[in-house]
This record gives sequence, C-alpha cells and structure tokens, in this order.
Amino acid sequence: MTNNKLFLPTIFLALAVLASFFLYLPGFTGPLLFDDAHVLTNNKRLLISSLDPLQLIRAMESFVAGGRQISMLSFALNIYFLGDSSWWMKCVNTLIHCANGVVLFIVAEKIISQLCETRNLDKKVCCFLPAVATALWLISPINLTSVLYISQRMTLLSSFFILAGILTYIVARGRIEQPARKLLYLPLIIVGFTTLGYLCKENGALLPLFIAIIEITVFRFKSDGRYDKTIVTLFTGTTVVGVLGVCYILFTRYKWLFGGFEFREFSQIERVLTQFRALTFYLSQILAPTTSELSLWHDHFTISTGLFSPVSTFLSAIVLIAMGGLAILSFQRSPLICIGLAWFFVGHAMESTILPLELVHEHRNYLASFGILLILCYAALSAALWLKKFRIGIYAALTAVFLWNSHVLLDRARIWSSEYSFAEHGAKEQPGSAFANYHFARIQLNRFLNGQKEYGELSKTSFLKARALEPDQMVAELALILASENGAFEYDPEWMQTAIDKFPSVAKSAPLQGSIISFLECLDWGVCVNSKKEAQKLFDLFLETNNARFIGYYALYYWKIDYQPEKAEAAFDRSLKGRDVRFWTYYLQYLVEKKKWNLFCEKHPQFETKVKNFEFKNSISALNEISALASYASKCDVHSD
Repeated sequence: MTNNKLFLPTIFLALAVLASFFLYLPGFTGPLLFDDAHVLTNNKRLLISSLDPLQLIRAMESFVAGGRQISMLSFALNIYFLGDSSWWMKCVNTLIHCANGVVLFIVAEKIISQLCETRNLDKKVCCFLPAVATALWLISPINLTSVLYISQRMTLLSSFFILAGILTYIVARGRIEQPARKLLYLPLIIVGFTTLGYLCKENGALLPLFIAIIEITVFRFKSDGRYDKTIVTLFTGTTVVGVLGVCYILFTRYKWLFGGFEFREFSQIERVLTQFRALTFYLSQILAPTTSELSLWHDHFTISTGLFSPVSTFLSAIVLIAMGGLAILSFQRSPLICIGLAWFFVGHAMESTILPLELVHEHRNYLASFGILLILCYAALSAALWLKKFRIGIYAALTAVFLWNSHVLLDRARIWSSEYSFAEHGAKEQPGSAFANYHFARIQLNRFLNGQKEYGELSKTSFLKARALEPDQMVAELALILASENGAFEYDPEWMQTAIDKFPSVAKSAPLQGSIISFLECLDWGVCVNSKKEAQKLFDLFLETNNARFIGYYALYYWKIDYQPEKAEAAFDRSLKGRDVRFWTYYLQYLVEKKKWNLFCEKHPQFETKVKNFEFKNSISALNEISALASYASKCDVHSD
C-alpha cells in the first residue's frame, strides 16, 4: 500500500494504542498475584545494584523452573531503573502490549497487502482491515491477564519476538533473491527469533508454525508467480528436522514432559477432551466478552471425563472440527479466513493440547485471539462493501463491538485496581471456584491481621465455602487451622482430624504441598499450638506415601518440630530419590547443624554433581542455599565427626 493509503489506518491505529493504554491505566495500582511471588517478590536476584554482567546473568538465571532468561532480565532492569513498584511493572507490561500492537499491525498489513495483490481482494478492505483488526485486538478484554498479571510479561515478550520474527521473515523473503542467501538468512531468522522468543517463554517455539501458516496461505511457496525451489527445500528440511526433534523429545524426555499429570486431578486424555470445551469458551469470550466470565480463576471448569461427559465436550468438538473444515475449504477462495482460523489453532498448539498444564487460562489467547478478530473484522468490512443498503447498520454494529470491548476492558481494569476488589469480584462472579473463595478468604484474613477484627469471621465463611467446593481436598482445612491459630476465629479440632482422614486420597495434590510448608513454618514458629498435638498423626502418614516430597516433609517435622534426629535422618535419605533440590539442601543443612561432617563431605559432592548435570527441576530457586553449602564444603578437609 502507498503511504497516502496508510495515513488514515495509521492514525486510527495510533488512537487505538492510546485508548488501550488509558483503558489499562486504572489497573496499574493492582496487586501482585500468585506466580508473581516466586517470579518477583521472593526472587532477591532481581534486585541488582549495578549493570555488572555477573549480576545481570544471575538475574537472568533466577527463574524458579529455569529458562526464560530474557523475561527475567527485563524484570531486573525494570526494578533497577524504575524501582520495585508493581505500578511500574504493569505500566511497562502495557507499553509492551502497545508495542506488540504496532508490530502486529505491520505484520497484518504485509500479509493483507500481499493477498490484495495476488488474490484480488477489495482495495478498501485491504486498506483498513489491518488497523481495524489490530485495534480491536489491542482492547480485547481477554488479553487483560497477559498485561496486568505481571509475571505474564513472559507471554508479552515471547509474542513480541514471534511477531518480530514473522515480520523479519516476510521482509527478508521479499528482498533476498539469491537462493544461497535465502538458504542462509531465512533459517537464521527463524532460528534466531524462535530462540529469542523461547528465552522469554516456551511459546516462542511456535514461531516456525506461524511462519508456515503465512508461507502456505499467502506466498504458497512462490516467488514472482513461480514455485521457489529454495523455499520448498527450506520448508521441507525444516519440517523434517522439526518432526525428528519432536519425536526425539517425546522419546527421551517423556517423563519430563508428561510427569506433571501425577500431581493433577485429571489424566492426559481428560485434559485433551476438556480442551475442546476450553477452546469454545475462549471463542465465546473473544467474540462476546463479559466481566462475569473473564477471570483469573477457572478451577471450577468441569473436567471432561468422556466425549459425552459432559455432552458439551462432543458439541465443542463438532464446532472445532467445523472450524478446521472451514479453514481447509476457505484456503483457495477466502485465504484470510483460513489464516485467521489457522492462527487461532497454532496459538493454542502448545498450552491447549497434551501437556500437563492447568486446564484454562485466558493468557493463552494473547496471540491466538487475533486470528478470530481478523475474521470478524474482515466479515464486517466485506459485508459493508457488498451490502450497501445495510452499510450504516454494519458500521454501527462494528462500532458497538469496539465500545463494548472498551467498556468490559475498563471495567476489568478497575476490578484489578486493588487487591480487595479483585478478590471480592472473583468470589462473587466465580462462586463455584474454590481458588476464588480461598483467595478472598486470605485477603480478608490479611485485613484481620492488620487490625480490622471484623474480617476474622468473614474469612472463616470464605474458607468454609472453599472447603465445600473442594470436599476431596484438604487445603482449606489447613487454611482454617492456620487462620484460627492466628486468632481470626476459634480453633476446631475437627479440621485437623478431617485433614488426617483426607490425606491418603489427596497426597498427590500440588496445591497441598504449599499448605504443608506453611503448616510446618507455623509449627516451627510456635504459633500453631492447638493443632500441634495432632500434627504428628498427619506427618506420620507422609512416610507411607512413598513420595519423596512428603517423606521430606516428614523428615523436616522430626528435625524441626518433634526433635527425633534418627527418624529425620532416615527419612531424609529416602527423600533424596526425588528431583526436588530443596530436600537435598535441607538434608545437608541438617548434617551441618548436627556436625556430621564426614557424612556431609560424602554427600555434598554427589549433590554438586546433580546440580551441574541439571538433575534438579528447581535448582535456580535454591542458589543461595547451594552457595552457603559450598562454603561449608570448602572446609571438608579439616572437619571430622
């Protein structure tokens, strides 16, 4: 398109970018949430005092599960230059979102311009569609969690490099003519930007699939109207390498990829079936967003245990199959529809398929939603062109869509503006969510602990609601125990007995483990007095699980609380079979405290080897402990039992 034709769309987009920023602005005062704790709050390595390379590297390597170095570096720099205020964190997130919108507009303009030339699309539609679709994406309420949930900057940055990679590929493909240079530079672009995206979040690995969509639907492996053998060779080779790489990962790291189902309430098959309904839910909220349905909490989302259980699983599968069929049928005549549908599915190819992740999260739609919005805007602009009698009505309807999305986004930003309004809204609008009620209870408990005594009993009511919603879990029982031990309301011995009764059937629950650690701390600090008498019965059950983590908790109990070192030491030895670095550090700290230097000096080299070989899945979270233990190991030659 000429610069003159781009003038009005660019002005429209600029206004949309500004509108997006100001719609998000009320949410800047909102709280840090959940993953923000281990990503930011508890991560002291982000508090760099200078731009010294060693400090920057330590910050980059500080993500608890490893990886995501660019994202972690961005947090460290954010804190260094602007302070650790969550306001500035959210502001920077919003600016990244706006930047993504600009790059997305350019990508869409390149794609649509190419189709306009080769597929004879209407010039007016080609002119305004990129700006209109991108503007709607910028204010789409489903994207809010990607922006105001600070740790989801990882999604924002990963998406930026995906979009930048697509744009660079399109530009380079059009300018590089020599086959040898194409075979050199195009793979470098794909590999380079995929790596950058991956270092922000694993979704960056989807870049080759997004490029494949554009190559197949837009360029169709042609240059100057003829099949380009170099491009065909490139994509054939890339496909072969990609398939072999995936097969290698599946065969060699199957347990690493899918071992997480051990701590989920659903199987792999159930997750796949549930994703049919999750994807149609996302579609409904992309097209008709509501503050009552959009939430950080979706733990109440029903698990699909079969194709007809519930029946909406089957109906959702039909919808998705129909969308896939439409993508194929529209390949020749309506490539933009094909691109939009393929874009949506590729955007969900990693997080909404077979991996043992939580069932539903809105941030998974950050890039994927653009495909659906592109189709919506294309349909509206095309209809206005061909149905001249209804043109005003169609434009009015499209304007209403923009106004509704703006309203919902602003409403959500205001809800996210404070910790209490966020928690209260979640509990009110998601009454079936145990997480929402549990979180609201914790916020009420915090108010009680800060002197507002009336919130004590209110927190009890919310904890009991969460308990009723998850009768097969014991997290709420432990929360009730901890809150009552802190004086929020009267302690009830029934909670501990119920926890003891439930434990054998819930021992695999991942959320339970955080509650166990909190309970251990409460016992260690001498706060949990009423429940201490029965605590031993609970921890004794841990030894029967044959689970390394729970055996480790058993060891901690008999080391820190009940002071029976023989039991602690025997249990620690069993806990080392797991891949959790914490129990190795606990065990070595125990040996130091008991001055068992010979045993310490025997075990520490094994520990160091495991750290160096990346055998632990969370060694980054224990860097301070690892360093402290190394200082003791340096004295092994002078210590003896």
